[in-house]
Amino acid sequence: MAVSAFEDFLTCAVCFEMFQEPVSLGCNHSFCRHCLQNFWQQNPRRTCPICRRRSSKEMLTVNFALKELSVSLTQKADGEEAVQWERHPEEIRLFCLDKGRFLCPVCEFSRHSRHTVVELDKAAAEVKEQIRRRLKTSRQERDIAAKAEKSYVELKRHSLEQVEECERRIHAEFSRFHQLLKTEEEKSMEELREEQRRQEQAIQEEMDHVQRRLVELNQNISNMDDQIASIDRNVQARHGKLAKTWLDFLKDYGKSKSQVQAQESNPVLPKLGSGLLINQAKIVGNLGFKIWKKLQTLAEYRPVILDPNTASPSLRLSHDLTKVAFAEGQRNVLPDNPERFTNEEIVLGADGFDGGAHGWEVEVGDYPRWDIGGVRASVDRRGKVFSDGEYGIWCLWCGDRVYNDGDSERVVAVTKRPERIRIALDFDRGFLTFYDAHDSTHLCMHHHRFTEKLFPYVSIGAEAEATTKEVKICVKPLP
Repeated sequence: MAVSAFEDFLTCAVCFEMFQEPVSLGCNHSFCRHCLQNFWQQNPRRTCPICRRRSSKEMLTVNFALKELSVSLTQKADGEEAVQWERHPEEIRLFCLDKGRFLCPVCEFSRHSRHTVVELDKAAAEVKEQIRRRLKTSRQERDIAAKAEKSYVELKRHSLEQVEECERRIHAEFSRFHQLLKTEEEKSMEELREEQRRQEQAIQEEMDHVQRRLVELNQNISNMDDQIASIDRNVQARHGKLAKTWLDFLKDYGKSKSQVQAQESNPVLPKLGSGLLINQAKIVGNLGFKIWKKLQTLAEYRPVILDPNTASPSLRLSHDLTKVAFAEGQRNVLPDNPERFTNEEIVLGADGFDGGAHGWEVEVGDYPRWDIGGVRASVDRRGKVFSDGEYGIWCLWCGDRVYNDGDSERVVAVTKRPERIRIALDFDRGFLTFYDAHDSTHLCMHHHRFTEKLFPYVSIGAEAEATTKEVKICVKPLP
């Protein structure tokens, strides 16, 4: 009786087995750790399975005293069973499926009353069936794992191709801008050199004028010096020819007097002219802004960029991710990633909208079959979907020049084929409206209370005989 009570003390109240990794709560009740964890997964309040008292323990630590007692009792019971079994020469014919061991029908059967105990032939059949089930499950898991491995190999290969494509696009785009910057740099340097030539020519002309004036002044100064020296020499001579020399001097002075007086009355003095320095403001003023304006001629902004990771294998996107064409007879080999549409010819925009007002335009030209609009984020990307709000799709649909709103299949009457569609989304008010972008003619409108992110999308069929070979997102003017 004492042993039985002791066994009950070491028995988990959840699984009714001897403790395995026992843990104790504040209420002093103990359980197998995995049993308590499983119980708490189904009961997030973390209460005791027996008294329902809520536990404040964050970490479940093993009660090693109980664990040692459980191990000791189990080992002792096994030893006693072996001895007792030897005392009962009964034929082995019972097997415990729960413990996975043979039983003595005399002394052990009562201890396995809560277990599944069967005869040996049934046990063998049951074990064999269990192995078969596990084998089947393992093979299924192996096939799933092999398929996943193949998918990851495809993803790795495709991602490398994406990296190479992105590198090409980056180099191409920057090359365009580098070429423009190089051209503008050469142009600015040429303007600087031209300004330098202008400035040097202006200074040279001024210098030439000053130098000519210097020559004249030096000549006049030299003449006057000579005249004064001549007078001094004549005064010192003091001989009979003095009167005649003075007459010659005064005669020559009379001829040059009028020229000297004219020069003295209107002297030409050297003076620096204006505009002789480099016009730096003209050359480098707002240079960055001027270059930026030129760069804008190369830059194009589209409010919607197509996401190649969502594109159906039947579609082909342009390198700049703004155009989509139908890959008829050339189905692309793409990884089966969860974002991709595999059953419909659909591609989504890279960014969705979850609020505010947005607008974008799609050029369809004379493409025969298309539908465009918005889809909710949780739209089914693997099964068959229809252009209907019930499936999370709101669109304008065209099939061989017949138009409808997709949702109610209400025919949209048009006087001329719209070649460019403007789509206006007011997420907060729940409106998705379509217009002919050429003359703003209203085509159709959907009214729905959007509860999740809405993504722009394009879906097309075969191009047939159309001159338009691809549908594209239009450029939006920069502000």
